[in-house]
Amino acid sequence: MNTHLKLVREFHDAFSFHQAEHGANRRLPEMDIIMRQALLMEEGSALLKAIKTGDMVEILAGMINLAYCALGAIAIQGVDVLD
Repeated sequence: MNTHLKLVREFHDAFSFHQAEHGANRRLPEMDIIMRQALLMEEGSALLKAIKTGDMVEILAGMINLAYCALGAIAIQGVDVLD
């Protein structure tokens, strides 16, 4: 499993966030999927606003937040990600 994805899964385990077991072939509850989509859209919007203003610190923070949300969406599905 990708090292970064493993760290996200460990974070989710520590704070009891719902996630599928690694390699599980089950469907996630629809509300979990909707919540992840909303988080991705929110972080994408924040990143676009930062790009429009040209604030490099906010752009970097937005990229990190968007990447974290994307890894979280992958982590709850229990899939493996190649480096």
